Amino acid sequence: MNEYCVLANEAQRIFAEKNLYRVFNFLKQKRLDEGEYFDEVIFRYMRSVQNYFERPELREYAFSTIVYYAMNSAVHNYRKKAARLKRCGVTVSIESDNFQLPDTCFESPEDYAKNMDNRKTIAAILDILNERETQILQMKADGFTHVEIAQFFQTTSRSVEGTIRRLRNRVTKQFPEAAALYSTSLN
Repeated sequence: MNEYCVLANEAQRIFAEKNLYRVFNFLKQKRLDEGEYFDEVIFRYMRSVQNYFERPELREYAFSTIVYYAMNSAVHNYRKKAARLKRCGVTVSIESDNFQLPDTCFESPEDYAKNMDNRKTIAAILDILNERETQILQMKADGFTHVEIAQFFQTTSRSVEGTIRRLRNRVTKQFPEAAALYSTSLN
């Protein structure tokens, strides 16, 4: 269970139960599907209860205001994450010899030729990267955030940001033609 959702004492539990109707009212008011959004909203609701008890400065505001903004933020973050993970492209291994791109991916033979040049550049780039660097770039290309990549590698998001920045500098210095690839796929 999420560490933020453990209520510390009986008073918090009673308060959370007493105000639980706010979660259902919020979902109904926003016309959100309970099956899809309930988990996102309830975890933020419970964190709000916990914060309301543990941070005295929040008591100057109505709990309804705090929890409404918190739940609204949870929905926003959920939608943002869901949209980010939906990618149109397919990521495949550069070593895959049997992968065939559909004809509809390119508008012209020139586009196809450019793509083949890009694949050769990517293969050359991958040759100079170690396994961890390759995994980081693969995850970034697949749409993962720095925070998500950091969690996977059990490090900090700043470390991931620094790694990506150093890789970008190293790659664009050795492969000037890769600058365009970097700007379109990893920003």
